Amino acid sequence: MRLDSESVTAAIVLAALALLIAAGLFSGRRVPVSSTLVESDASCSKCGRALTQVAEESSTDEWRAQQIEAGRLRIQQGLLVGEACLPAKAVDWQSSRATLVYYLAPSVTEEYAPEASFTANVLRNWLSRLQDLRVILILPSSASEAQREATQHYIGSGATVLLDDAGDSIRNALRLEAQAPSIGYLVSDDGIVHLRLPPVRPEMCTSIFGLTSTFVASGGLPAEPIHFPVPHPDQLAVAPWDLIPVLRSTEQSTVLVYFFAPGCVGCALTTEVAMELQREFEDHIKVVGLAYALSYDSVCSAIEYGQAYSAALDTNRLDWISGLSRAEATSYEEDTRLALDQYAQDNGIEFPVLVDWDRAIAGALGLGCAQMPSWALFDPEGALVGVIPGGRETVYVDGEPVVSAFPPFDYLARVIYSVVHSSAE
Repeated sequence: MRLDSESVTAAIVLAALALLIAAGLFSGRRVPVSSTLVESDASCSKCGRALTQVAEESSTDEWRAQQIEAGRLRIQQGLLVGEACLPAKAVDWQSSRATLVYYLAPSVTEEYAPEASFTANVLRNWLSRLQDLRVILILPSSASEAQREATQHYIGSGATVLLDDAGDSIRNALRLEAQAPSIGYLVSDDGIVHLRLPPVRPEMCTSIFGLTSTFVASGGLPAEPIHFPVPHPDQLAVAPWDLIPVLRSTEQSTVLVYFFAPGCVGCALTTEVAMELQREFEDHIKVVGLAYALSYDSVCSAIEYGQAYSAALDTNRLDWISGLSRAEATSYEEDTRLALDQYAQDNGIEFPVLVDWDRAIAGALGLGCAQMPSWALFDPEGALVGVIPGGRETVYVDGEPVVSAFPPFDYLARVIYSVVHSSAE
């Protein structure tokens, strides 16, 4: 954990960011628009999960502030390791050495059936392979009691399927955001969260199962680095230069980390903004890019689970999986690095860029739940002081679409200036 003085500094800077948002300090005037939408991706377009959000009859600055706050909450969601999960009176934790807890989000429609749910299918499979594992799956309040019973019957006796109430009491108890992909929890037999886990997706399944099976067998976790880590930012004790070699000579500098992927739809525009920021603040901050890429093991996981449960996946994700190849691991990783080098060259990127396999670095920095693209700002002490979701923004002015990066350069520049100025005082 950070020293108290560092926490105070971070709190001051966060307050400054909040004031900037509240004051509406954006690029130019408030523009009334008929509709504004941002197209962004939860973990890059390669995973086939595009998120589209629409705000009507709002000004662009208010809408941007709402999206940035939603991104912050998404990063901060979830219980901490070491906290109690659900109340003991609701769950008999001691009946199993390990329990996987997942909330099926964001909603369940009238057409929902467990056999068509990727998460339900995967959890059912894991229960059949691990005798000492138990699963708790929570359906949101939009589901019916009949759907809960059908899910319970489908997954089997090793599972407990709960139905949340209209007030979302269980979701709130798990501190999960309503519209964000739900993280999961690996809970020990005392009801305490032992590890936070990423959402159940094809590329992440092998990693989640490996962690779970190791814990069931030994009560511990593997020594090697965890794929797709999602620790809570409040439980970090690392700075960017602890994890990113190119920053090790830049301690005591403000650091801007840009999370992107060469194939990400929204990243084409935000990469241009990243270069502008690097040129504008080159004497005051250090900019580094972390390019998300799947490891070879995760590619194999996506293919294996995607093929096994293709009926439970949408067309975008199936198309993405069908384009993956089980090429030899060494050549795959080398090709990925060469593609990133080519992307940096084609786009004239002047700041250092690293491949972030399975978001291991981003996750270790507490940004495993961040959407792609995103920005993270660290003060000279290494404390995380702000996370800003990025994307592609289309604003309709007088009926004509204007496409640009979200948020714009001017907004990000003001936020960076506030941090640099606060650090210099």
